[in-house]
Amino acid sequence: MMDNRLGKLAEEFTDLVYPPGYNPEGKSGKRKQGEGGGQAEKKAKVEINMSEDELRASVKNGTLGKLTVPVLKELCRGYGLKGGKKQELVDALVGYFKTH
Repeated sequence: MMDNRLGKLAEEFTDLVYPPGYNPEGKSGKRKQGEGGGQAEKKAKVEINMSEDELRASVKNGTLGKLTVPVLKELCRGYGLKGGKKQELVDALVGYFKTH
């Protein structure tokens, strides 16, 4: 009934709004993998080029905060320490080196 009333106007509208070859009533295709599929990307491994002496110096100077969270996490894993947030990781390393 609506097609009878609108007729050619509805067809012109769909031609203007939708790209050529698009069927608005058809099923949507699968998304490509790169388009925000909802899965988080795997994080790259962090390489640490810091000796224990350099780490002790950073603890002494108070410059551990300049390191990134992944680097701090890897350092903590190396010493068997745990923490989640950046400040917790820094505190864990500082505490470790004060006692060792």
